[in-house]
Amino acid sequence: MATDTQTRNKEIVAQFCTTFSTGDVDAILDYFAADALWHITGSIATSGDYDMVAFREFVTGVGQIAEGGAITFTYVDSIAEGDRVAAEITSTAVFVNGRTYSNEYSWHVEIRDGKIWRLREYQDTAHTVAVLAP
Repeated sequence: MATDTQTRNKEIVAQFCTTFSTGDVDAILDYFAADALWHITGSIATSGDYDMVAFREFVTGVGQIAEGGAITFTYVDSIAEGDRVAAEITSTAVFVNGRTYSNEYSWHVEIRDGKIWRLREYQDTAHTVAVLAP
């Protein structure tokens, strides 16, 4: 049986997906602790660690290449234990290069004081490279 904390943390992740889909950078960053870190796994150009300064630049850049100014993230499901949430997420967007971005993710999220403190993202990096290639 899920605790109130686990339920709340799962709701934070689900609500974050909805907010990210708006492209509102300030609202997106409001979900994060000041010392948060987003890590994208893999060895492609977008892989690595993003503190909130770098993440602001990253999200702003995504808004410039996605028609409508954002990638739409859809929360599928999650499990939670303590302050950790493992979530299945999908995304879709049409980029200005005319290609459709449609990816699947596993997000491992750590919540502290109601804010995302760590997010580790696993995705289909081959798809990302194919869609973003010149």
